[in-house]
Amino acid sequence: MWCEKLNEGDCTSPAEDALPPLDVLMVWHAYMLNPRWYAEDCTRITSLKALSDFTPVFSNSFSSNLNEILTSEPTPSRIARWKETGTPFDLLQEIDIWKSRIVLCPKCKHPTTTPYITPEGTGFFQPNFSIKCSNEKCMGPPITKMTLGARRFVEDLARTSAESGEVASSLPIMKMMTAYEGCYVFSVELVGAVIRQGSFVTKMHDLQWTQPHFFDSKEDEVALQHSIARYHAFLDLMSASPVSFYVPTLDIDLAWHTHQLLGKTYHDDCLRHVGRFIDQSRKIRYRQPSTLLVELGRTATIYPTPTAVALSPEQQSVNAYPV
Repeated sequence: MWCEKLNEGDCTSPAEDALPPLDVLMVWHAYMLNPRWYAEDCTRITSLKALSDFTPVFSNSFSSNLNEILTSEPTPSRIARWKETGTPFDLLQEIDIWKSRIVLCPKCKHPTTTPYITPEGTGFFQPNFSIKCSNEKCMGPPITKMTLGARRFVEDLARTSAESGEVASSLPIMKMMTAYEGCYVFSVELVGAVIRQGSFVTKMHDLQWTQPHFFDSKEDEVALQHSIARYHAFLDLMSASPVSFYVPTLDIDLAWHTHQLLGKTYHDDCLRHVGRFIDQSRKIRYRQPSTLLVELGRTATIYPTPTAVALSPEQQSVNAYPV
């Protein structure tokens, strides 16, 4: 809803008046940490094209007043801008209002109302979402996330073929199909992306790096400078071995995440300094912790300085390497 309401004026508005509520920022943040899909979606999907132009509003606030914006009461202009979506600015108020949503049957396109949560676990927000089309004449299968995703794939395929006369993609077919695992227009399963990012934030919190003023002193700021230098070396490693798979340590991942949130700047930097676009591979989430540790060890062996560090047992869990 928010993406569809963005306009050119928002791109020139101050961040304190233009940024969405914190919960939407959290989802947007997780989305941007899948930079290849994010860039492709903003180019391909009409309702997301304004999001690409709006990205600098978010990234430019990093070095200025983002912390103040997130910890202060929202400005009247920010609230009024958000209410154009037709929903309350406060997430808790929205939860009390929204109990269901409308989905279009993949078979007949008939609108069907489905609850978000049911006692049987078949609501739209639940893993086993399933509902029968409300059109009595429809003979299609139950509406599920899979059938909704399949319908979206067919529609995109047909549109691409009509526009270009052929089906073309720079992505391997299996990787492309992962963009249709869900029913939303986004090519990233954002619920899982937010959960994985929450795990990363927990690790940073355990290191106390999220504490206010933690890096105010010049001595403590050195840790961030080291992270950036080590991230630069990590990119150099990936540039030298483009077909290899490497696992970053937690401090390198922090610098990598921050870089990705710069949007087009990240894309341009990758091409300029690495010679190709570097994407964080989602296949990390399917690997066992032992496999990740082997690959982390291989990274340290190939490039012992300055990317290798001794990790605590907490950092050695699979969640220390979020996607």
